[in-house]
Amino acid sequence: MYPRTDRTFCTRWSMRSRPGTRLTRVGFTYSGIRRGLYMSLYESEYFAATAVHAGSLRPETYPLIAFAKRKIPIFIMVGTADPFFPLAEVRATRDELAKHGLTVQLTEIPNHNHWYYDLAPKINRDAWDFLKKYELSADPRYEQYQFKK
Repeated sequence: MYPRTDRTFCTRWSMRSRPGTRLTRVGFTYSGIRRGLYMSLYESEYFAATAVHAGSLRPETYPLIAFAKRKIPIFIMVGTADPFFPLAEVRATRDELAKHGLTVQLTEIPNHNHWYYDLAPKINRDAWDFLKKYELSADPRYEQYQFKK
């Protein structure tokens, strides 16, 4: 069983690959940021790839990118009319991730706001099309961190 929290989930599949090498992370909105982008940067050797709907990093969190030991592929989808994740902020996230050598694909959905459910079938299909291209070159490695308050 894999963790399922809020609207974020992990999925594992094998398509003629070693078991565990296609573990991916998907999330949207604030779960997308906190559990999708952040976790993928911390655990870049554990997840093969990440897909996020409606998410970005704020400039003060850019130092987290340095935690990515592997240049994990990241797919970000956002509506051009999303009131919570301004397009400029999402584009800046893409640019900052790319500046650090990560593969980032940004899909801007014209006139789409923050509401995932109206476009869920398309968003899910696009995320899956991105994720299924990637697998880890080695067995997944989990890094344990100790955060101080």
